[in-house]
Amino acid sequence: MKQLFLLEDDMSLISGLSFAVKKQGYEIDVARTTLEADTLWENGKYDLAILDVSLPDGAGFDFCKIDFQIFLIDLNRDNIIKSV
Repeated sequence: MKQLFLLEDDMSLISGLSFAVKKQGYEIDVARTTLEADTLWENGKYDLAILDVSLPDGAGFDFCKIDFQIFLIDLNRDNIIKSV
């Protein structure tokens, strides 16, 4: 099964995204802060990462130290979704 990494602090988005990706056959690990993300990332192997741009302790941009497909989500800036 494919493994997805989600870095998001909004519980409603976590619930919606978790439901959607599980329906597509992914298992999902969720971190709500960059500190939690660092710990999860060290212990997991992921096929895809979805990162919130604005977090309580930093930004998804700060976590972009990995070498594969990343989706950054920022719903506070004209609903822009970027893939880097």
